[in-house]
Amino acid sequence: SKPFWALIMLALSIVYFVALVDYDRSQDPSQRAAEQLEPNLVGSLGVELASMTFYFLGIVAWTLPLLLFWISYLLMFRQADRVRLRLVLSAILFIAALTGFATLIEGNPLLDPDPPLEDSTVEVQYDYNNASETFGVRYHYNGLGGQVGDYVFNPLAIETIGIFGTSLIIVLTLVISAMFMLTDNLQRSFDQYLERRHARKKALAEEKEKRA
Repeated sequence: SKPFWALIMLALSIVYFVALVDYDRSQDPSQRAAEQLEPNLVGSLGVELASMTFYFLGIVAWTLPLLLFWISYLLMFRQADRVRLRLVLSAILFIAALTGFATLIEGNPLLDPDPPLEDSTVEVQYDYNNASETFGVRYHYNGLGGQVGDYVFNPLAIETIGIFGTSLIIVLTLVISAMFMLTDNLQRSFDQYLERRHARKKALAEEKEKRA
């Protein structure tokens, strides 16, 4: 195990999570809001991290602290050998596929090649009495899948292989990348499952023999 690096990753996951939870667009000086709220608990760095993450990943941004926590767990409990390039690549594919899946669920792929441009001079209005609206404004103002989701679930892919084909590829990528990310070796995991199943059948057979 590598407790030092595990604690570092754990601290990063907590800091990242706090920055996301406490983020509001009014904290970003580049955004014009109706009123200025309290500064982010993680300061200007937390504002930048949260703003960029929500813009590019949408609601999928919440998976980043979880991934950092997962890496911390692996480093702490003697599974540091699993923290290698394969895990990083699997995590990147997982996040990208998840953003595409989120965009698919939202039903807001870029089907209109020329969407109307937003008027940047219009001041953003917040309804703090509406919890659902406030959540959307704060955390997925650029869509559930963010900018990356729009790239993954894009008009070219939809035109080429259709919505069903694009959705199927996204789901398969999501499942496969999650399996590679969460398991050390797929074949070994499958073999262990078969061994446990065989042992269970053997134990049941022996118990039946004893009763007989």
